[in-house]
Amino acid sequence: MTSPSGPALPALQSAPDLIAGTGVVALVPATGDLEAAAALAWDFARSSANAGIRVVLVDCYVDEPRLHGAAGLPNEAGVVDVFEYGASLSRITQAQPEPNLWFLPAGTYAPDRVATMTHAGWRRLAADFAREHTTVLLFLAPECLAKLSMRLDGIVAIAPGNERAPARVPGIAFALRSGVPLMATLTGEEGAALREPAATAPALADSAAVSAAAPPAGSALAADAARMAGAVLATGDAVGPVWSQAKAAYASLVQRRVEARRKLRWRIVGLGAFGAVAVTVVLLIPGSQEVAKPIPELAEPVDLVPKPAAVPPAAPASAPRTVWSLPFAVELLSSTMRSAAFASGDDLEHAGIPALVSPVRIGRRIWYRVYAGPVATSGSADSMMDAVRRAGLGSFSSAKAVRVPLSFAVAQAADSAAARDVRARLRGAGIPTFMLGRADGGYQVFAGAFAARSEATYLGSALRSARRPGVLGPRVGRRP
Repeated sequence: MTSPSGPALPALQSAPDLIAGTGVVALVPATGDLEAAAALAWDFARSSANAGIRVVLVDCYVDEPRLHGAAGLPNEAGVVDVFEYGASLSRITQAQPEPNLWFLPAGTYAPDRVATMTHAGWRRLAADFAREHTTVLLFLAPECLAKLSMRLDGIVAIAPGNERAPARVPGIAFALRSGVPLMATLTGEEGAALREPAATAPALADSAAVSAAAPPAGSALAADAARMAGAVLATGDAVGPVWSQAKAAYASLVQRRVEARRKLRWRIVGLGAFGAVAVTVVLLIPGSQEVAKPIPELAEPVDLVPKPAAVPPAAPASAPRTVWSLPFAVELLSSTMRSAAFASGDDLEHAGIPALVSPVRIGRRIWYRVYAGPVATSGSADSMMDAVRRAGLGSFSSAKAVRVPLSFAVAQAADSAAARDVRARLRGAGIPTFMLGRADGGYQVFAGAFAARSEATYLGSALRSARRPGVLGPRVGRRP
């Protein structure tokens, strides 16, 4: 594993007070400079770990990962692979040189970061780390706060240079109105990466009067008091918690709960007395106890438990077919002539080699890249390259194995004939496609093969013009 580049900053003295005893905390950039925000997120995580808190830093920017680059780490399998492909969480979580610190990268590209936040796997991830007494630090975009499928214990805003009041960022403001407290702001200022500003409203009570009754960290009362303090912050420009208000809110909350418990006790006592009187009256009413009647004898024995009707055996269900992620292919040529690219793809298919053609805009011209594949591994791509040479297709002298995991999922078909019909109609519109088998035995029609989302702009526009808008994402299937 590659060690993070650059020395760790000195421990932030406020870090233990901020996240000690919490389960999930969001580190939310309130800036457009995501590179600086990623560096500050690493500083905060390292400082928390140096203070003795077990933390795991998770990159939630699944469409444009940031944290791995800021620390010089690989972005291989990550959180997307855990949710979508069943990867082992313990295997892909990267231990860092600092004690108590782990890193979970974004992993395989996902086109919609907000939709990924709704996945039920986040709750399982939080539960797994909670069992290890590890705080989860989510490097999370502001617009994702409203969609996250698990509960947050707080938000730490990242605003290098304090260029914008975090409470005014729409996503953070929504979370504050929902009761999630804004714990602090990372500004990156010399000697003080954390800043606790003065209160924006008069204190509700003297903090010294309630400090002795402060709730234990992580308790339900502490969470309620933090939410009340967060609600005050949501109405102003504060960038951190006003602790005197939180303590006063807690004192008021304790008083209300004591009154509620006292009223509940009296209600229970009253209902218990009423129930005892009611039972006594019912038992003393004459005739309330019925005399048991003798069971009449049956002339013939009767089977009182009917035998279940015979159930015909169910027809054996067909086993699902195995599908794979197919991110690799062999790039054979690139041409500005669509007809030549289509003809080369046809030559490959006539030789029994699966082929696909992918249009890409480079400058003002459209280039049509011809690939053999797709295949699951780079080793399979090398084998595919040998198959091309054995087929005598000598025009592909500059063949090379490449990783192009993204394709547009254009249409689904129940059988191969229907899939070929879709391909023929799209080819008539000038759009090349290919098909892969699905786990249920059907077929999926795909278009294009790209290494990055930026390469897919032209084909996405062409598909929309042909009234076949596709979904860009990792390509999964089996070759028919």
